This record gives sequence, C-alpha cells and structure tokens, in this order.
Amino acid sequence: MGDRLLNQYRGALLGAALGQVLGANAQAQEQPDWRQVERWGFDPPAPHDSSPDLAAGLGKSVLSLGEGLIRQPQQSVALPSAILGHPTALAIATLPLALYTHDHPEQLRSHLQRLDAPASSQSVALAVGELVSQAMHADQSPQVLIERAIAAQDLLPIAPDLTTALQRVHIAAQQDSLAIARHTLFAETPAEYLPLCLALYCFLSTPDDAAIALRRAAQISPSPLTCALVGAFCGARNGSSGLPATWRGQAHRAGSVAALWGIPESAIDSLAAMLFAAWAGIYLPTLRGGKLPHRGWVVAPAGKLRPR
Repeated sequence: MGDRLLNQYRGALLGAALGQVLGANAQAQEQPDWRQVERWGFDPPAPHDSSPDLAAGLGKSVLSLGEGLIRQPQQSVALPSAILGHPTALAIATLPLALYTHDHPEQLRSHLQRLDAPASSQSVALAVGELVSQAMHADQSPQVLIERAIAAQDLLPIAPDLTTALQRVHIAAQQDSLAIARHTLFAETPAEYLPLCLALYCFLSTPDDAAIALRRAAQISPSPLTCALVGAFCGARNGSSGLPATWRGQAHRAGSVAALWGIPESAIDSLAAMLFAAWAGIYLPTLRGGKLPHRGWVVAPAGKLRPR
C-alpha cells in the first residue's frame, strides 16, 4: 500500500505540472499537430497569454505549502494574492494539502478555511481536494467520484452553484457525444468553475488513460490550468507510473517543469516523498532527505510524529 500511495502522491503533483506544460504549449499554437505532441507538447512553454508569473507562483506555492505542512502542520502558509484570488490556481497550489489530508476530509476543510481566500476560491479548492482524495481510491468506480466528493464535504450548503455544476458534469460524462457535452458545459457553467468542470469531464471520460484525457483537455479548454487539474486527477488515480513515459522523459530532458513552475522537477519528487513520510508517521530530520526507504527514519503512528 505504501508504494502505491507514494506513487499517487508523486503522480498528482507531477501530473499537474506536466498538464500545465502541455496546456501552455497547446495554447501557444494556432493549429497544433496532435500526432506530433511528443515533439512540441513538453518543451519549455513560450510566453503567451497565460501569465508566467502565475505559473511560477504556482510552483513556489506548491513547494512552500507542502514544506509548511511537514514542518508545522497546524500553521497556515501565506500564499500570493494572485493565487488566492484565482479559484483554479488555488486548487492546484493546495494539492499538497489534498494529498496530506486525503483520508481526513474535515482536516482538508479546516486547513483551507485558514487561508485568506475568497469564498469561490475556497470552494473550488475544497472540491478539487476531495476529488483528488476520492480519485486515489483506484478500486472505486469513477462514476461515483463526484457524488462521493459532494457528500464527503457536504458541498451543497457551502457552494450550491458549484455543486450544481459538478452534478452537470456527472450527467455530461454519461453522454457519448463530446460536442454535446462540451456545448452544455461551456453554456451553463459559471466562469470560475469552468476549468474544474472541463477537467473533471475529461478525466472521467478516460480515467485510466492520462494521454487521452490530457489531449482532450488541451484541445477543448482555453486554460492551461484545466490540463493541470486533469494531470492531477490522473496522477492521483494511476500514480506517476500512469503518466505517459515519453511525455515525462521529454519534459525531464527539456527542463520544462522548472521553466514553467520555477522549481526543479526533483523538488516535486522530494516533496511527494516527504509529504507521504509525514502522513505515514515516518520522520527524517531534513526536508531534502534521501529517497524511501532510509535507515535513519523513525517510525511512529501515522500523523503523530512531527518535526520540532
């Protein structure tokens, strides 16, 4: 179980970064040739309409929030105002929190309430965090993912409009026609919830095939953050090994994650390992420690041992 969970932690974080790289590159091309996506999709994205400052802020926010959870899990981390005010960006920035609290929905809600974020941003981050948690149950049918996420966080009284939008995605995912589903989602979904709803639709269409889900998201959504969410959902369900190996290799060789997010890919891998270790009750005194397993780690009941 430990190896599977660690793989899912890595998959969710790396999937989000890879998804945003693909989305940014697709956005920059007028008519991308999807047969050649391995050649252009995972190079460092060129500056385009999406803000490079927001992308770099995302990577640094993911890292600072994750390291803050490991050091002092009861204290909140200050995030940039641009992240707090952007619902989808906040949901991506708080992915470490979703992973760390994946088996405690009430802790996820409590942590998010400490952030000084608008209600719409908090509700989207809460929904994404719970959807990531539900996606980590790989033996669970994806068709019940939305219903269980809504129930786990009691979303209806907190965010009725978002709940309605998510329920609409559940219906759209049952349809065979992408054109009809896409028209319905674009026409009836509030703008602040559209990236999440499109990402969830793309993920649910092919939950076990990240390549198809990410290609679909990059083609139908104008926002690279939609692809980032799809990558997070796919990685949480299937682990980092479920992300296309050729895509991961191309991005690694080109340094695309570091170029877009402003943090090296190795930092994402290390963060995933240390988040998993903290959740499991395994403590290594340095955040930049070696890979699992490590003979210097001390084991305690899960969630009980913390750095001092």
